[in-house]
Amino acid sequence: MEAPAFWKGKVEINEENGSFTVRHVTASKNAPIQNPVIINIIQYGSVAKWEQDSKKENEPFPYEKLGVIDGKVFASVFTFSSPYDDNSPADQKEYAEIMSSAETVLKSFRPLNNQDNAAKPDLPPDSRIR
Repeated sequence: MEAPAFWKGKVEINEENGSFTVRHVTASKNAPIQNPVIINIIQYGSVAKWEQDSKKENEPFPYEKLGVIDGKVFASVFTFSSPYDDNSPADQKEYAEIMSSAETVLKSFRPLNNQDNAAKPDLPPDSRIR
């Protein structure tokens, strides 16, 4: 997975078991939380499983479908509140800026090796970092 160039130095992306975690890189040592999770991108399962689970009534479904790669649905889950307080104003501001662009970035989701997939359109290649 790639992140946009304007996130360079502000986030780190880790991959584990086909899922990805995007964390904010905390600058302040006084921040109550260091390197908090911004977004989790999970390999949800098959398209059929997604279709079945996402249509259940009266059950919360916190995932947003990003795309399908090799028949597997990838979905995102956002954090819901800022982890920073007034003791780390620079981190608080940067985190808010990142979160305000996160949905646009997720719409650009695509595999690094450009596998045939049903992911959403991506940003221009020169605007991305690894």
